[in-house]
Amino acid sequence: MRQGDTLLGIALRFGVSLKALEEANPGVDPQAMPVGTQLIIPVDADNPAALPTPTPLPLQVGAPYCQPAADGSAVCLVEVSNPTDHAVAAVAVTFRLQNQATRAAEALLERLPAHAQTVLVARFPPPAPPNPIATARLLRALSLPSDQAQGRYPAVEIVSQQTQITVDGLMATVKGKLHLVGAARADEAWVVAVAYDAQGRPVAARRWEYEHSLRATRQVPFQFRLYSIAAPIQKVSVQAEAHVWATPTPHP
Repeated sequence: MRQGDTLLGIALRFGVSLKALEEANPGVDPQAMPVGTQLIIPVDADNPAALPTPTPLPLQVGAPYCQPAADGSAVCLVEVSNPTDHAVAAVAVTFRLQNQATRAAEALLERLPAHAQTVLVARFPPPAPPNPIATARLLRALSLPSDQAQGRYPAVEIVSQQTQITVDGLMATVKGKLHLVGAARADEAWVVAVAYDAQGRPVAARRWEYEHSLRATRQVPFQFRLYSIAAPIQKVSVQAEAHVWATPTPHP
């Protein structure tokens, strides 16, 4: 167990339900888990390796967009949409190239809100096909009950956002400020930017992480760059997510 881990976060990471994880570790206090705590991760008898399996959640996976890189590798991006009325978490997909090489990729944000989209990125090491073509299927997505999400993901908004795209469209600079809404604090925050070309294909994605405490009384500035894998950038979408870790219970 690492600094900042919670049972919910661990459940999302391993693709198991929070209830199953709690039942497998009855002696663990979720509010007092020191670094180094060892947990039992429950597995399915039909899946003893705890490998992620396809989910029945009706998420929509778009067509992957892939491009070769100068070092002989290939980069693929795909958009996943959540058309449901409920948030989901731990979204992951599997990419498969025409040479049967596969790569799993996880969403850059833990939580995918209702009626929202996210982009996942995978890099295939060399040698990759010079004209990579991929398919993508949903590997994992977990239902996220509102009562679990409420404490874990405090509302955060982006203010004073600015996006500057270079003349050739191959790079974009994103900057702004993070501001907590309706919460006193958060333990960290992520900003994810996704760039699209004129055809609506995702051509770049990047996550910026702020690994410090946030307070509602101050705004946190951020700035980073996106580089297109090929086509010129036409627009950039930016999302933010804040996390609250479990607060250890003090002991005498």
